Amino acid sequence: MLKFDVISLLCTAGNLLLLYFLMKKFLFDKVNAIFEQRQQMIDEDYAAAEAAKTQAEADRADYVQKMEAAREEADRIVKDGRAEAHAEYNRIIAGAQVQAQKEIARAQVAIDKQREDTMRSIKTEVGQLVALAAGKIMEEDVSDEVGERLYEEMMAQAGEGK
Repeated sequence: MLKFDVISLLCTAGNLLLLYFLMKKFLFDKVNAIFEQRQQMIDEDYAAAEAAKTQAEADRADYVQKMEAAREEADRIVKDGRAEAHAEYNRIIAGAQVQAQKEIARAQVAIDKQREDTMRSIKTEVGQLVALAAGKIMEEDVSDEVGERLYEEMMAQAGEGK
């Protein structure tokens, strides 16, 4: 059986105290130092991760801001391009209208000239026909000048009859 006497109890207590101090000096201090070192490494890793997260958020905010600025710049460039294209369109249309007016004026001049030439030709032919008719009536040959004068008289009389 077990005996509990004072000496064995004191020896056991002394052995436990000695074992505790030896373990504390050689084992617990080193183990605690390792735990503290590991805790310090973990804290540094958490701090580095937090710093990286903060930097990533700052970079993201900067990226978003730059993308917005780029989008605004692109919109401005497109707007300016449209304005320039519209101005160029208006300039081309105005030039085309001026050119069309010039062509219409040239065509009108050509038409007027053609009309005058045709009227002169008709006048001459009618004058010759009138002279020929008058000559037939008078049974003699009438000159072109007399035919024109007769034509003018006939046209004047036709104009008065209107």
